[in-house]
Amino acid sequence: MTATSLLAPTEAASETGLNGGQTQSPGSDAPSNAETSGIGTISIDAPDGIGSIVINGVTVTGVGQQIPGDFGFLTIVSFNPSTGAIEYNYTVTESVAHPNQTNGFDPNDTVPDNFSITVTDVDGDSASTTFAVAIVDDVPTAVADIDSIAAGQFGPATGNVLVGGTDAGDANATDGVADTKGADGATVVGVQAGNTNTDVDNAATLNAPIQGSYGTLTLLADGSYSYVRAAGTPGGVNDVFTYTIKDGDGDTSHTTLTISIGNSTPVITDLTPEAIGGDVVVNEAALNIGTPGGPGSDPASTAETGAGTFTVSSPDGINSLAIDGNAFITNGVFTAGSFTTAFGNTLNVTAYNAATGQVSYTYT
Repeated sequence: MTATSLLAPTEAASETGLNGGQTQSPGSDAPSNAETSGIGTISIDAPDGIGSIVINGVTVTGVGQQIPGDFGFLTIVSFNPSTGAIEYNYTVTESVAHPNQTNGFDPNDTVPDNFSITVTDVDGDSASTTFAVAIVDDVPTAVADIDSIAAGQFGPATGNVLVGGTDAGDANATDGVADTKGADGATVVGVQAGNTNTDVDNAATLNAPIQGSYGTLTLLADGSYSYVRAAGTPGGVNDVFTYTIKDGDGDTSHTTLTISIGNSTPVITDLTPEAIGGDVVVNEAALNIGTPGGPGSDPASTAETGAGTFTVSSPDGINSLAIDGNAFITNGVFTAGSFTTAFGNTLNVTAYNAATGQVSYTYT
């Protein structure tokens, strides 16, 4: 008696084709028939004639018969009662714990479902053997997610990296795309800042703020997340995080969640246009003795100097400020100073309040 096993990945049954259910996550290729194997054969040499064929304790009776195994069932595809020739296939019906833990699909990561077969001839002699059908492991696949925060806003941006879709937690429709959990199910097991291209399996990184380049991300095992942008951070940038999902038998996959932050234009306010009077008025009459063009008619006056303020603001923070090419804020740091204007006068920038954006100056 010869019973062929179906052990090669190309002929085995695969978890990827499982359709799922109340307690079973769908396989990564659920619409397919990958859960059913190729065709195996059983050939029997019984010179005295075949009395019975028993597989896993069930007597073979005809085509279409289903015989249960440990993780699925064997189906009799063809059966010749005279010769005992049998063709069969196998269908896996549940996910199976595979010992190998892989990052990505490995067609050679298989577990067998073993069957016993006993043939008895007409005068009572019997022979037994075993055969097996391999079950290929399914794996999760994490799919890159993108969310956004509008220009001038700070969030939170919310969504779910596992199930995707949109939620009511923010005003945008960029709330992540669904990952493929695979037949063994999957949860998020870790997250880290940056595009690290590495797995992280660390529960301490979940349900806790992870500091990124421009804000903080809080990610939960169920895939839900919230990102809050930090005040004073630039716009027109991306904050990237790498998260890892792991399925029920230890296979992993990682990808990125990218938060795209919109760019805001800086605004200058509290300046009055020259046509309607300007911000500061000075008087030539106050020019002192010795001043080119002076003295004025009232040199004792201090009206030759006027003081004023204006305000600069941006949700992205103020990185630089220059007046007529003269820098007073560089990389966010203010330096007081003065310069001579085109008319030969002096503009002296005296102070900057980073909290309010107010710039103070005098003009002489």
